[in-house]
Amino acid sequence: MADTSNSVLFDAPGPKGRRTIRIVNWIAGILFAVVLVFILMRLHNPPDGENQLSWELWKPAIEREAWTDFYLPGLWMTIKATVVAVVGAVVFGLVARLFTLCIRTVKRLYARLFTNYLAAAATGGIVIAVLFLCLGMAPYAGLSEWMVGAAFRGETTLVDPVAKLGMTALTVGAGLQGGEVTPLFGIGASLGGWIGQVTMGDPSLVAALGMVGVFGAALNVPITTIMLGIDMFGAQAAGYFVIVGFVSYLVAGHAAVYPAQRIVTPKRRGLKDDAALTVEGALERHRRELEELMDE
Repeated sequence: MADTSNSVLFDAPGPKGRRTIRIVNWIAGILFAVVLVFILMRLHNPPDGENQLSWELWKPAIEREAWTDFYLPGLWMTIKATVVAVVGAVVFGLVARLFTLCIRTVKRLYARLFTNYLAAAATGGIVIAVLFLCLGMAPYAGLSEWMVGAAFRGETTLVDPVAKLGMTALTVGAGLQGGEVTPLFGIGASLGGWIGQVTMGDPSLVAALGMVGVFGAALNVPITTIMLGIDMFGAQAAGYFVIVGFVSYLVAGHAAVYPAQRIVTPKRRGLKDDAALTVEGALERHRRELEELMDE
């Protein structure tokens, strides 16, 4: 049987087609050469100014000082920032997974203890009030908008994201709905600011990565994560937003804040059976598989 794999999407060119392709390639090559020569001539003899191809102008670019003062320090900072972004993305994905796990755990706990949702909400309110009064958790109440600004100033510690995550899980899990997006921003920014301050001495970049990374991983929206980061902080760090957007998304697995979200494409081959399920359905399937494995 003849091999038709190469002609499934297009027909192989005949003699006339190949001749046309060669002619077009030659024309394109000549045009490219003409444009290149024109650019070099303009650089050599610009209308105003000195010869831009002069050796005296290019010599400093390869001298020792250029390497020790610019190239090597810049390369080291780029590598360091990339490593921090990758490791941070893994951490942000795990935090997003922990966030959704804590909310589900609190919801299941209250569902077992109370049949009336109003009783569960009232009990949750009392628990939160006690934490506010006895443990000084009031700064982590509500939206805690102060956390984002403090993160970019390098004023947050590891306690801040942990406390905010716990208070948000207790609040939302008890049925006291107040939104998850703003707390996710605060948790991610404060965690990223602390990581950036510890690893790089500058919290701003990692705070920005954490702010959008935890949010995107918890909501399963990697493209939104990238675009949001570029829109809020500029395109200079676009590469880092891409790293954080996709790595945190993969690390978070099929956990998500919104349980009715449907899984269209599984994140990895090991989760292929989750296709077409909702997040809640996928998590329930994983729970049953774990229970069966433990019973064996």
